Amino acid sequence: DRLASSERAAGQYSESSDEETDEAENAPLGAGLFRYRARVMYDGGNYNGWQYQPWNPTVQGLLETVLQLKLRVPTRIVGAGRTDTGVHARGQVVHWDTEKEI
Repeated sequence: DRLASSERAAGQYSESSDEETDEAENAPLGAGLFRYRARVMYDGGNYNGWQYQPWNPTVQGLLETVLQLKLRVPTRIVGAGRTDTGVHARGQVVHWDTEKEI
C-alpha cells in the first residue's frame, strides 16, 4: 500500500523475520515512534470480519479498544489481511505505531 511504500522510501519501515529476536519486533521508527508487531489468533464467530466498522463488532475494533485502554492513547492497528464475517484466523500479523515504549 502507499503508506508502507512511503515508509520504506523514508527509511522508517522495519521488516523482521520469525528468526529475529523480540527486539526486532519492537522497531524504533524515529521521531519518538515505535512499531510493534504481533501475531493474533481468533475465533471470528461473533465478529463481522476483521476491518473496523463503527456500528458492528469486528476483530480490529476489539483489538484497538484493548490497546487504547492499555496505552491510554488512540491506537490504530494495521492487519496483514482481512477476514469476512464469521471467519477464524491463526497467525494473522498485525502492527501498530505508538509513542509509548512497551
